[in-house]
Amino acid sequence: MVASGGLLAAYTGEWWAWILLIGCSGLCWFNLRHPVLVDLPAFALALGSAVLFRDGMWWAAIPLVLVAGCVKETSPVFAAAWAWHPVMLVGLLAPAIRHLQRPGADPCPPGPATEALHHPLRSSWSHHENLPAWVWVLPWGVLLAALAHPSPQLWICLALAYGQCVIATDTVRLYQWALPVMALQAAPMLAGPWLAVALIVHVVNPFRTEGI
Repeated sequence: MVASGGLLAAYTGEWWAWILLIGCSGLCWFNLRHPVLVDLPAFALALGSAVLFRDGMWWAAIPLVLVAGCVKETSPVFAAAWAWHPVMLVGLLAPAIRHLQRPGADPCPPGPATEALHHPLRSSWSHHENLPAWVWVLPWGVLLAALAHPSPQLWICLALAYGQCVIATDTVRLYQWALPVMALQAAPMLAGPWLAVALIVHVVNPFRTEGI
């Protein structure tokens, strides 16, 4: 989380951007409470590779995005969206090689987890159909300011992030992977005399949910 906060500040060019991560429960608190998850290390690796690539250090970005792909399969896709360059998709080589390997016995006993794997669309719908509409928007807090001046990169990132929810049961934890570009677009509008107030409102956002 510390690395992700620092990288978010480097990505946006604003030292205070790390506070925006703290207010995103899907990336921050949910993963701290469940350290078995790989989201935070994958997020840090992918964002690190995007920052390096953007700064011209492709020779360091490529190995890092390959490692990110070993940690979480979707992270190279987001790294490409954050760096805004398709070469970062080379990180998908890691999950592609794993996919070609012979699978072993499934250690997961029959239950909700296997049902979600075998019927992802049906499981996703059953988990999401009764959620209030605000769950899909308000956990972003003051980052919603990014929508005032959206960019093609922002729309692509949001489409990728929210698109995960079509075949997965989680919600905020998934769509907040659009955070770097949301922060990049929102930062110029948040900077100013009311910055401290905006950051406090973001961190104490009563609609941030538990992050799942």
